[in-house]
Amino acid sequence: MKKFAYLLILIPLLLAAGCDNVSPEDSSGWIELADYDFPVYVGHFADYVHTDEYGNRLGTVAYGEGGDGKDWQIFSGYPTDLGALPKMAKKEGGARDEYHILVQAFCNYNGSMELNAAIQFNGSDTGFFTPHTFSYQGAYDPSLETSFLVSHLDYEFTLEPMVSFSEDTNTYNYVFYGMPTIILPWYSFTVTLDELGHVLIRWVIEDETEVLGYQLHRSETNDMDDFELINAELIPATNTSEPHEYSYTDLSVSPGHEYYYWLEKVNDGFSPELYGPCSVFVPADENSVSPAYPNPCKDYLNLPVGVKFGSAATVLILDSQLAVRKEFYLERQESYQITMGVADLEPGLYRVFIWFHDGYYAYGDVLVQE
Repeated sequence: MKKFAYLLILIPLLLAAGCDNVSPEDSSGWIELADYDFPVYVGHFADYVHTDEYGNRLGTVAYGEGGDGKDWQIFSGYPTDLGALPKMAKKEGGARDEYHILVQAFCNYNGSMELNAAIQFNGSDTGFFTPHTFSYQGAYDPSLETSFLVSHLDYEFTLEPMVSFSEDTNTYNYVFYGMPTIILPWYSFTVTLDELGHVLIRWVIEDETEVLGYQLHRSETNDMDDFELINAELIPATNTSEPHEYSYTDLSVSPGHEYYYWLEKVNDGFSPELYGPCSVFVPADENSVSPAYPNPCKDYLNLPVGVKFGSAATVLILDSQLAVRKEFYLERQESYQITMGVADLEPGLYRVFIWFHDGYYAYGDVLVQE
């Protein structure tokens, strides 16, 4: 039989606190959690948006006394008249039961040049690319330092990661350094975002001989048959024996899309050469969130979240006792689909609260089944 004990405890708690008729605009329904500098909304913890395994909405289910029908919406800020919010007690001994692992990859020839490398865990593809942060429950497991690997078509990673720890964020940083598989004549070809969020394409050439110039091609898929030329005129080559860095800023992209880029070297007297692709995600102009799926869930849960450029977000999973069971930190410049395991959670209703660091928030409830 499904365990509804958590809900039976939660409903009287919320009713006693006057939370049965609150809305996100009200000052009630908010609490303060130890170790967090933002309040958390727990009002109307009594319904969930039913979704299938593909994320399609199948209606709203009243799990307890009914909800507010506002799950998975983004609200601007929070009430200014919160007053003295209920505070959740600190964990015994002040211990932290969660830590984070930030996986990064850099070119070994230029430690400041960050790479978008695929991340594997215990030999399996995670679906994520560097830089990416993973969150774990419990005490730090040193075996993780040999569990992660990264790969890139143009780089070889032969050494284990360099590991450092940031006490402020409880984050372990795993940094992989890769050697270019072809050193000459190519030094690097990267696609990143500049400080304004624009797509910045860079390539460095060791030496050039009889090169007319360069063309840049772009596609929204990893398919050369679909790419298009983006530079109106040929980018002229220098044809010198000294290393030379080129750059191009692509201002014709749309927010919230991933793009693939190819670099074409146009030679004088023989066939052109094509390199790439390199990919980059252009963040959305605004924060976004979609309903978690599948909901109800059993073994795993997906949560699509978009973080706008220059911002970040913290995602908390609270149980019916309003204790944080899982946490995810999302940095800028990415669109996320958080895939979290829930097999370790007791069956029952859970509140997902998303705090966007630019002052916005969203929430929704998920039902974990046996």
